[in-house]
Amino acid sequence: MAVKWTGGHSSPILCLNASQEGLVASGAECGDLMVWGEDGTPLGHTHFQGADDVTSVLFSPSCPTKLYASHGETISILDVRSLKESLDHFHVNEEEINCLSLNETENLLASADDSGTIKILDLEKKKVSRSLKRHSNICSSVAFRPQRPQSLVSCGLDMQVMLWNLQKARPLWITNLQEDEMEEMESPQSPGQLLNPALAHSVSVASCGNIFSCGAEDDHKLQALEAQFKELDFTMDNLTQKFEYHSKTLANQAAQDELWTAVLSLKFTSMELNILYSYVIEVLICLHTRVLEKLPDLVRGLPTLASILRRKVKNKHIRDVWESVLEEYGLQEGDITALCTFFVAHGNKAEHYIDKVRRMYIRDVNFMITNMVKNQALQDGLLKAVQVVEKGKAVRVSEEQKSPLEELIPSIKS
Repeated sequence: MAVKWTGGHSSPILCLNASQEGLVASGAECGDLMVWGEDGTPLGHTHFQGADDVTSVLFSPSCPTKLYASHGETISILDVRSLKESLDHFHVNEEEINCLSLNETENLLASADDSGTIKILDLEKKKVSRSLKRHSNICSSVAFRPQRPQSLVSCGLDMQVMLWNLQKARPLWITNLQEDEMEEMESPQSPGQLLNPALAHSVSVASCGNIFSCGAEDDHKLQALEAQFKELDFTMDNLTQKFEYHSKTLANQAAQDELWTAVLSLKFTSMELNILYSYVIEVLICLHTRVLEKLPDLVRGLPTLASILRRKVKNKHIRDVWESVLEEYGLQEGDITALCTFFVAHGNKAEHYIDKVRRMYIRDVNFMITNMVKNQALQDGLLKAVQVVEKGKAVRVSEEQKSPLEELIPSIKS
């Protein structure tokens, strides 16, 4: 049932917006702004200085009493409980503003104006973070995409619809409604039928963020651009995934380079190096032995720890057992990477010391590692190795077992 609300404005109404609490704000010509209750009762009224038309009003989704309003080239932030004074105001546009839009996180406010420019206002820093100018005529409407706080759509009287990503100053995608109009005019039409130019006045984005529609001046023109929009969105998601993958790859490579540099630049004496090597080798042997205990059928196929590390990539069963062994000893993949790097770098010249010999030379190996090893990944790996051995979870290797020890560890070549 339609209800007519009266008794508010004395000039033509230009814009409306409703809050989640049922309040309605209306902006009119000559700087008039009203707030209404859900039953149509006027709750507040203000008149902006300068008598510029109120062209856009917008409630904050997270704070129902906060209202954004554009009048002339100015944006005012108001509290609907007290409209007489603005909470804040911004003069960032050069010409009259036509539309306001908030992103989902409510840290960015977009304002489209008659110059064809879209200003992106950072509400936290209270300054313009982006100025998007590609429309050659009035930019009539702008809308942020739900679920994508850095993406928005705009349209204007240049008959163009544009998709923007705020990480770039240029639109990701443009469609010209006039070109689509000309294609339609080539098809059969009624004699004497006239088509208005496709001046775009309004754009709206669905809640999924993947579909939007544009209202053009021709009454029969409503552009549904779902297919192109989805295709572009799919392409952008793929590029984002590839970028993230390459970023992770580069980060991993940088971490490996730092680890190798740290291992090769260690300033230990040969005796100290032998002690660290002894802890490392005992833990690696222990891991290999424990995996074989859990996979007795694969003993012949996993002769070295290197074979386990290689085959676990493609064999889920081996990978699951390997991860359970690491968890059993409180180790992580990063620790193993550090220990294996140390072994490859120093295994060909280091000598294994049994526990009694180690204790004769160094009382506190943890103190030595903490003070001498600056690379965090290498330091953590060596400390974990000492911890595993000292708790008795690693095998104790006597001097008589030195020969079998060398057989269990893969050579540097392999």
